[in-house]
Amino acid sequence: MPRLGKLPARYSFFLNPYPDLRFTSCPQCGAKMRQRKLPLVIHVEPHYFIALNKTCKYCPHCDLLLAHKDILEDLLARMFAERAPEIHVSIAHTATCS
Repeated sequence: MPRLGKLPARYSFFLNPYPDLRFTSCPQCGAKMRQRKLPLVIHVEPHYFIALNKTCKYCPHCDLLLAHKDILEDLLARMFAERAPEIHVSIAHTATCS
């Protein structure tokens, strides 16, 4: 996936695909996860960009940002049901946050 912009990534990003697993500790280092609210920009094929001001889990030691796939899919599905019902939302892979 091509990068947007020229700045280096600020965070590592992990999309949690398991709806029954919520992380309280970091999957990389084991430290306690915190919360961080920041804008997530999501590209939905074919030509939609969505900016969400989303609270995600965050590990300050690893700079790891973690979002839950089921929550994002539900939110995007409800948004597109109103605005573009021909779009069916399914998040396929992770990306790097900058």
